[in-house]
Amino acid sequence: MPNPSLQDVAAIATAISAACAMFSAFAAFLTLAILSVAAIVAGGQLSSAEKSRTWVCLRDLSDKWSAQLIIDARLLIEKGAAAELKLSPADEDYYKILALANFFEDMGLLEKEGQLTLAQVADRFEPSILYYDEVLRPFFAEERKDDPTILSNFASLANKLRPS
Repeated sequence: MPNPSLQDVAAIATAISAACAMFSAFAAFLTLAILSVAAIVAGGQLSSAEKSRTWVCLRDLSDKWSAQLIIDARLLIEKGAAAELKLSPADEDYYKILALANFFEDMGLLEKEGQLTLAQVADRFEPSILYYDEVLRPFFAEERKDDPTILSNFASLANKLRPS
């Protein structure tokens, strides 16, 4: 076999170099395609996780709404104790009423922080929020004089839902 000339060696090296460049370009394209698909899948999972978190919040609120302590507070108010609402921290019923108010305070915080939308809250709890805000506002008026932040998320939520 004859010895290859310098031109032959250069042509072979150029061909190998071109093949390597094409392979590198293909590998880069394939990597980009895989990363794009992974980003799309990850975005879908994040969206799904966000929806799941919202439904967990709503389910937890529904569970708490049905908890005995909250039911006891609602019954206490419905039986007319709301008119009296001159309870003190020494009274057991005070803590039932406080639990109901804190339920709405937590809901207001979830809405304020963007964990739930106002529409989601309104869809499930608007009549109750407006009713219990009206009933409980005098109950906490004295405490709010000393600290206006007491139940401020509950009050804010009710104000957002109250018709203008």
